[in-house]
Amino acid sequence: MSRVLIVDDIVENRYLLETILKAGGYDVVSAVNGAEALAAAEAAPPDLLVTDILMPVMDGFELCRRWKADETLRGIPLVFYTATYTDAKDEVLARTLGADLFLVKPMPPDALLEAIGKTLASPRTESPAADAGKALQGYSEALFRKLQRKVGQLEAEVATRKRAEEEVRALNAGLEERVRSRTAELETSIREMEAFSYTVSHDLRAPLRAIDGYAALLDSEAAERLAPESRELLRRIRASARTMSTLIDELLEFSRTGRTELRRTRLDMGEIFRSAFEQLTTPAERERVELRVDALPPADGDPALVRHVVTNLLSNALKFSSGRARPVVEIGSREEGSRVVYFVKDNGAGFDMRYVDKLFGVFQRLHSPAEFPGVGVGLAIVQRIVARHGGTVSASGRIGEGSEFTFSL
Repeated sequence: MSRVLIVDDIVENRYLLETILKAGGYDVVSAVNGAEALAAAEAAPPDLLVTDILMPVMDGFELCRRWKADETLRGIPLVFYTATYTDAKDEVLARTLGADLFLVKPMPPDALLEAIGKTLASPRTESPAADAGKALQGYSEALFRKLQRKVGQLEAEVATRKRAEEEVRALNAGLEERVRSRTAELETSIREMEAFSYTVSHDLRAPLRAIDGYAALLDSEAAERLAPESRELLRRIRASARTMSTLIDELLEFSRTGRTELRRTRLDMGEIFRSAFEQLTTPAERERVELRVDALPPADGDPALVRHVVTNLLSNALKFSSGRARPVVEIGSREEGSRVVYFVKDNGAGFDMRYVDKLFGVFQRLHSPAEFPGVGVGLAIVQRIVARHGGTVSASGRIGEGSEFTFSL
């Protein structure tokens, strides 16, 4: 079995070549550079040397020169197998130094084995030592060609990078202009929204107050002369006016929550929930409602906006559980991944999960006003505030068994 010494500084190349040669029936040893190969060959001369050219410590050309100058090794065939030095002049230099074969990577395994087999089968001849001057000149020229190619590659890379940088600068300039334009548009929209809010707040409330006031005056002054049906119509007029006023207030609040600047601070969530409950209930209602509050971890958020979220969720829990003989409202938290999720749970009317996606939309209601009052904006406000804090809000429930609302900040 012929023994082949392979030399390559890249481990993947050595492994591939070793695998091919072993499959071809050769005994294989390896080295990572020319100096290591010389030491291995002097200790146990191989039948064939297959070497790369571009290597640290000692490259293939210097290895070949020394190999052919050594009286013990010069008769052992030397094959160059390279992917870097591939010019015809590189092959001429390799032959000048005494190489028996010059192969360019990559080669099909069968072709590579056939070339190595022919080289081993050829009669061994000791190549004469190369002329030192010619070898040095050829070696210098090879290095110069390699350097030229490398410089050319670097110049091409620099040119490509410059083009890319110019494109990035152009894109950034365009992006900055679009951002300025978009910012101006948004500022205009905000001013228009504020003007609209002012109009809603002042121009629409006045007619509503007039309608409610005149209806109340008519009811008080002409109640005895009005038929029951007429008095019921007056009651409905006043109720509609109050509902419209509430709706305007909620819409204004919904608009403000999207524009208010966030002022984050450390929040005592337990205190916020407890104070909101005190605000929403009378002493008699607090006697009737069973409130369960777990120890709650603190959160980072805008105090006013987070209190608005808590107030809305607690208000809903109290409202929808008011029909129970013993309303129960449970407040707690749990960890979901890296986030703390707060929940408000009640034993109230619940809802059909088929319509859960409608809960957080403006004017979306799953119960009629006759069952539970409201205009369907509160949960939309909750979702907007939570989203501005980078959190999520969700709901679950079953009809007649209560519901649970969760949020994270």
